[in-house]
Amino acid sequence: TMENEYLKVTIAPNGILTVLDKETNHTYHDLLNFEDVGDLGNEYIFKQPVNDQPIYSKNSQATVKTLNNTASYGEIEVTQQLDIPISMDERLEEEQKAVVEFRYRKAERSKKLAPFTLTTKILLEKGSRQLKFTTHFDNQMKDHRLRVLFPTGIETTVHYADSIYEVVERPNTTDSAWENPTNTQHQHAFVNVKDQRQGVTVANFGLNEYEILPEDTTIALTLLRSVGELGDWGYFPTPEAQCLGEQVVEYALSFHGSANAVQTYHEAMTFQVPFSTYQTDRHQGSLPLTHCFADLEGEKVALTAFKRNEATSEIVTRVYNLTNEQTTFNLTIPNQIPHVCNLIEEISDAKPTKVVAPYEIISYRWQKGN
Repeated sequence: TMENEYLKVTIAPNGILTVLDKETNHTYHDLLNFEDVGDLGNEYIFKQPVNDQPIYSKNSQATVKTLNNTASYGEIEVTQQLDIPISMDERLEEEQKAVVEFRYRKAERSKKLAPFTLTTKILLEKGSRQLKFTTHFDNQMKDHRLRVLFPTGIETTVHYADSIYEVVERPNTTDSAWENPTNTQHQHAFVNVKDQRQGVTVANFGLNEYEILPEDTTIALTLLRSVGELGDWGYFPTPEAQCLGEQVVEYALSFHGSANAVQTYHEAMTFQVPFSTYQTDRHQGSLPLTHCFADLEGEKVALTAFKRNEATSEIVTRVYNLTNEQTTFNLTIPNQIPHVCNLIEEISDAKPTKVVAPYEIISYRWQKGN
């Protein structure tokens, strides 16, 4: 078990997690279940073979080992072994060369199996609502997809994911006109599933594909796709797209109550930029020992730029509204006056504001003043 002020994590002998969110008193089950399936698609589109059965880590035993148990954090390592097919059978290459569209391919996974070992470090820090994962594996198999599953059990028809200057609301199911049996979507930093009482946010580092599965409203995060061709038109083999060799992936899981979903969005974006400290040499400086470059109030906005204008060296900031509701914010920089500008940093006649419309982007150029 692992426990802090907000979460209690129990790890079963098969490596599956049960998490109690102390804030909502809600328990989440069957978390961290790895899923491996065949993939006879291409770099553009996933396609699972007909009659292919997923292989789940929950159906095998795991080795669980405590790595660190300190006052500030706990870390546990879970090692699991899946026996999975080494590749698709020989028919896949024949169908690829014949330019058979992936929807009509008949290839199946090889009957020859080999061990596929997953080693996951689980980190829980003091004062954090976020459970962090680092999974390592040596991929020597071809033509398959690896995902990690987080069932939420939340009854909802929509979910939320960060996109370009917005957190977009997407339906969990597709339109009847959509013929692809899967419904993978794109994210930058996170995907969130919630109702009026609680919610779950999965953060990632460079793992941009996810899918919401109808069973238990599961968040499925893609960790690896191994395929052998570019696709689209003609036959273009891409053996490096099999992604053979050592792989390390990082992702995280946050839980929230009815009022603090946005907090987990910030946690997810912070997860993309790990905290760093650097020791300088001894030198003279003009800054006080305690100093704040800028102060931002308003948790429903995200600061996406704090930079200098290339021509003038003036500070440029950019925020956007993380929600579909009007909100307020207040950004101040000592001895600097804000001027509204557009995305290419041209100053406009508009007046600075503290009110942000849903999904609105606000950019400022700052000029020295009192």
